[in-house]
Amino acid sequence: MAIAEGPNIFTDKTDQQKPTMSPVATPTMSSIGGFIYLDVDESGTMEAKEHAAAVGGYTVNDAFILVSLTDCESETILSQIYAEFPGTYSFGNLMEGYYKLGYEMVIRARSENPA
Repeated sequence: MAIAEGPNIFTDKTDQQKPTMSPVATPTMSSIGGFIYLDVDESGTMEAKEHAAAVGGYTVNDAFILVSLTDCESETILSQIYAEFPGTYSFGNLMEGYYKLGYEMVIRARSENPA
């Protein structure tokens, strides 16, 4: 016996297509980070003399680095952090996408703390 149901005709319940559940992809989270220092001799490695390097009359102890994370599609700044100079930075919990980093040296008074 055939059962008419909309545009499809089923001969019995075993012919009916059962809805299947597609696996839901879990977004992969990532991070981006790095190490900032003034490579005075452009050797690609940080040497002891570069811990106190000077530029324009200022030493690295007179500044910190403002690191900005920007979404390349929307051009929106997502996050900014201050890094000691020399120092490290890290942005976590990032969805797959395209990002760019911006670096700005900020001169500070000796008693100023960026954190």
